Amino acid sequence: MTKILVVDDNDMVRETIELLIRTATDWEVVALRNGQACLDHPLDGVNCILLDLRMPNLSGWDVLKALRLRGSKVPVVLMSGHARELDDMPEPFPIVSAFLPKPFSGVILLNTIREAIGSNDH
Repeated sequence: MTKILVVDDNDMVRETIELLIRTATDWEVVALRNGQACLDHPLDGVNCILLDLRMPNLSGWDVLKALRLRGSKVPVVLMSGHARELDDMPEPFPIVSAFLPKPFSGVILLNTIREAIGSNDH
């Protein structure tokens, strides 16, 4: 079974994404409210992580860097309502599968997840 982690500190955004994925697919969804919860969650069986960039304490950049330093190859889709953050991208940039500027449609979200998972199969 496909397993997706949704990591966003905004309750409404996180719950909306979780509901969308659950109703449109047969994927398992685990919703986490901050970066530390993502780093503490076992990644066995996780197929994709949807990760918000702007979160308190640990930003999406921090989480992504920590995941890659641990050797995780799980596809990560970064989400942000602040697209200009890409201009402040840290160097070297950890591997990311896609970037989704908020707001995005459900169709775009699901297609992006499918592409990220598919690209990890190669």
